[in-house]
Amino acid sequence: MKRILFTVSNDIRHDRRMIRICSALQHAGYQVTLVGRQYPDSPALPEYPFKAHRLSFWFRSGKLFYLEMQLRYLFYLWRQPAEAQCAIDLDTILPIVISGRMKRRRLIFDAHEFFTEVPELTGRPISRAIWERIERWSVPYMDLIYTVGPALADVLAKRYERPVHVIRNLPDRQVEGEQWPARDRQIIWYQGALNQGRGLEVAIRVLARLPGYQLWIAGEGDLSEELRHLANSCGVHQQVRFLGWVPPAELSKWAVQASIGINLLSDDSLSYYYSLANKWFDYTYARLPAIHMAFPEYARLNEQYPVGVLIDQLDEDHLIQGIQALTDPETYRSCQAGCVVHARELTWEREVSELLQRYASLF
Repeated sequence: MKRILFTVSNDIRHDRRMIRICSALQHAGYQVTLVGRQYPDSPALPEYPFKAHRLSFWFRSGKLFYLEMQLRYLFYLWRQPAEAQCAIDLDTILPIVISGRMKRRRLIFDAHEFFTEVPELTGRPISRAIWERIERWSVPYMDLIYTVGPALADVLAKRYERPVHVIRNLPDRQVEGEQWPARDRQIIWYQGALNQGRGLEVAIRVLARLPGYQLWIAGEGDLSEELRHLANSCGVHQQVRFLGWVPPAELSKWAVQASIGINLLSDDSLSYYYSLANKWFDYTYARLPAIHMAFPEYARLNEQYPVGVLIDQLDEDHLIQGIQALTDPETYRSCQAGCVVHARELTWEREVSELLQRYASLF
């Protein structure tokens, strides 16, 4: 039985992509361990088909956190037996490469995002240069590279001058039950991290122009406190419902109570521009018409499966136009019909075959 180690910089519980991938590989006969980060307030992990382990850190952010993470992961990986190990994004790639090269293991890189182009590195040329140097040194050692969507795969393939495969973040089953989102509920739904560049400030401010609407937000992040203050200062706090982190298995139960999903992203970040967010698939599987940015992946998919409305700019006027478009009954029904077709044709069960084929080629 081949043993594979995966490293992430989050606390595992809300990383649905990694839970799906690790579960699929474990069921296929691999012995999988997913290593993540233990926060002081992290609840206990649920039972997974694979082994999950979290490491505690002294530092929570900044350069010292990243240095500590590299060292702790390196020591952990060094002690664990394995035939292969996979870095999730560039922030865990150094310990994977160093320990893997010394232990002669197969090396894998799963790029969840265009890491050197994330919003957090905007205006920080020294930090960006450090990550680019890590990228240039580490990636050539990889035996397998894959990412979340075709657009980012093309960009990374040109950057790395080698094949980059695609494993998409498809849900593993369609939403069960008879409840469907309804156009007249006037509830806007967002799920995901509350981080820079996600358009949440625009979504909150626009509520002052939409007195009949509510915004439900499931998630936490760097902007958690700032967004709550913004809702108060804009006088729309009664229209915004902050749910905090919602267990992945319960997200669809909330989504079907809404009328419109939002996946708003800033075009200041190339990482967002080439993204294919989990939200696209989650909203679609919940049969929830949504507003997305007219970025390459969303434009391509929405042309094939019309499941929502695309907007060209991230501002209040364009967001209102998107909401108004989805208040049209015919448009709304058409988008829900597109969701049904999309969910039937694009499934995690089909994506698993590509995943298993790529891993089988390593051994």
